[in-house]
Amino acid sequence: MVRKLVLVMAAIALTLAACTTSTAGPTGVVTGVDYACVGLVLAGSTLPRVTVLLYSGPTVVASTTVKSGAMYRFSVAPGSYKVETQQVGFHYRPKVVVVRAGHSVTADFPDYCK
Repeated sequence: MVRKLVLVMAAIALTLAACTTSTAGPTGVVTGVDYACVGLVLAGSTLPRVTVLLYSGPTVVASTTVKSGAMYRFSVAPGSYKVETQQVGFHYRPKVVVVRAGHSVTADFPDYCK
């Protein structure tokens, strides 16, 4: 009975080790600055936040929310990605970037409302 329990526990441990082992290869970086469409910002007002989404095909592979004018950064596998930014009430044209291993690509979203 004990031997059977030990074998079962060993099998579980090997299965879990296989699940948590990283097989990630080289990565590249997608970075940029995202500005909210705010027009004139009054002194003392709070900067709005914008959400940056990174797509591989139709799937969102990364996202972050930053203050207007802040830099975002994603470390991803090489490939082609679509970068999109969202702000309530505004739509920005997405940008397509190609990420190469060991390189950085920039996709900035300026404030077109000024």
